[in-house]
Amino acid sequence: MSSPMSSRTHFELNRMASGRTVLVQTSVIDSGVGIPQEDLHRLFQPWSQIHSGQHQAGKGTGLGLALSKQIIEKGHKGRIGVTSSPQGGSTFYFKIAYPLSSEHDTSNFVGAPDSCPVPPPTAPESPREYLHHQTEIEEGPFDVLVVDDSAMARTLLIRLLRGFGVSCLACENGEQAVELLSIRSCRLVLLDQEMPVMDGVSTARRLRQQHFFGNIVGLTGNTLADQISEFIANGADEVQLKPITRDRIESLLRKYQILRPLTTSIE
Repeated sequence: MSSPMSSRTHFELNRMASGRTVLVQTSVIDSGVGIPQEDLHRLFQPWSQIHSGQHQAGKGTGLGLALSKQIIEKGHKGRIGVTSSPQGGSTFYFKIAYPLSSEHDTSNFVGAPDSCPVPPPTAPESPREYLHHQTEIEEGPFDVLVVDDSAMARTLLIRLLRGFGVSCLACENGEQAVELLSIRSCRLVLLDQEMPVMDGVSTARRLRQQHFFGNIVGLTGNTLADQISEFIANGADEVQLKPITRDRIESLLRKYQILRPLTTSIE
């Protein structure tokens, strides 16, 4: 009888050669079945799963590591990776370098967490804290509603949208979105397809039934043409595949006139 898989998290800090930068590395180490070397390159590709039928009972979309890579490498200029071997377990890790301010004394820095002047992580933002720091949004209309049951996906989308200066709210399922938009107005809904309580297709249909006239963009990791067509038939203006990039977010905001379209000036 095989023993159950265990996992542990390892955290270390190291001062880099400049003395003014600290390298934070976090590793998650497990004792599972491991991953063959020839499959490692697929792990961070969107919609990719390794032996999903054997180990995940077919659940998941294969987007978690792809989104993590985007956040770590594009958002924080860090690096994410994995080492593994069959029957030897796996180690997933990421590294991010942070500059130290001039007020920090690093002369006695030895790499131990207690001696590193890095602030503790903050608690995850709630949907209300996702607002673009605009007080008027509490009562008036807003630009974009993000509807996704994944907290990580909501956070990523909101941060991308904030970068363009648009006002945002977030919900974790379709029922919340329908209730919110019955009393508030927004111009664009970014709507995940697979959610508990009320899925994206049902949400789009309900929103159109209650005369929501804004634009609805479905978000999905499913590439099946009939399911995309069903989304559009029930009220979505279009469907975008996950994970969605900053460039595609900008294109949507300009297409639906939340941002001004790019124009070419003529001298």
